[in-house]
Formats: sequence, C-alpha cells, structure tokens
Amino acid sequence: MKNKNPKTHDALFKWLITSFTEEFFAHYFPAANIGKYRFIDKEFISKYEALKESIKGDLFLLIEIEIDGQLREILIQIEHQSKKEDVSERVFEYACYAWLLKKKPVWSIVIYTDAALWRKSVPDSFCYGLDSTFQEQCYRFDVIKVKAEKSNDLIKKHSLMCRLLALKADDRESDPGETDIRNISCGCPDERQAEQ
Repeated sequence: MKNKNPKTHDALFKWLITSFTEEFFAHYFPAANIGKYRFIDKEFISKYEALKESIKGDLFLLIEIEIDGQLREILIQIEHQSKKEDVSERVFEYACYAWLLKKKPVWSIVIYTDAALWRKSVPDSFCYGLDSTFQEQCYRFDVIKVKAEKSNDLIKKHSLMCRLLALKADDRESDPGETDIRNISCGCPDERQAEQ
C-alpha cells in the first residue's frame, strides 16, 4: 500500500479555498460580510523562512470584513488538517507570527477533512497565560469538520465548492451516484438555460 502524501492533499484543499473564497465564507460564516481580500502566503513565507515547510498547506489572507457596521482589515489564518490531531499550540504560534507580520487582528480557522466520524471534538483554543487572578488567557479559533456535514445537504446547494466538499462529507444517507462529481451540475447559467 502506498503512503498518501499529505502535502498533495493540503495543496488540493488550498486550491479549493483560494478558488472559492467567497463561497467558503458564505457557506461556513454567512454572517461575515466580506469585502476586498488578498492572499499573503508568499509574503508570510518569505518573512518566516524557517516555517516554510510546515505552513505550505496553510493560507493567510488580508481581508476586509464588516464588524459593527464598519469595514475593517483583518488577517485570516486557515489551517488545513487531513487527520485528527490537536493543533491548538501551532495555530496560536502562527497567529502570533501573523500578528507580528501585519499588526492586524487575526482570525484563525482550522478545517479537518479526515474521514473519521468523531465522537470527541478537538480543542478550539490554546491557553497561553494567566492574569493576576490566575485566570487562564486563551486564544480561540474556529474548527470546521467537513465529515460532520451531510453530502445530501451540500449537493443541494448552488455552489460548486459545496458540491466538491460533498465528496469528503458524511455520505451514509446519500446515493453514491449523487456524489459522483461527473453527475453534479454546478447550476451555472449555461446549464440552467440548457435545461429549459
């Protein structure tokens, strides 16, 4: 049996998010009203050369997002994981690097695409310090588990990104033919006209 190359898997997921950035936020964070954005991965890697290998599958975006009625520029860190493991310390470390690079608020997101159906979740925070009352100071981040979504629900959405995610989602209640990418229409204008 050949070993799967996780870097290839990371590259595919990175492509999915960079190709469907607006759809990604609309699906997972519908309340986030995003404006202009740009990816700064190369800038991040050139600044932190020592991290180059470990962050190849990660994404860093400078993005305008509406917060309390105002567009503000923040930095988004997206970490992809193809297997279940606690990455909270690494997420916090990279968030610190990201803040140092741009001096902007950082929003961290971890996306798990492993095939397991979890019984126990992974941490969504990392405690890094204490205050004078010995209360823990924690950095919190969002965790997305693609397998927690239902393939049937994703296929029904008019988004090619969601239909591609359906291939990694929970397909126990779906017809295998429905998740065959060759049989999925993307709801594009040309296809809708052809159906009429």
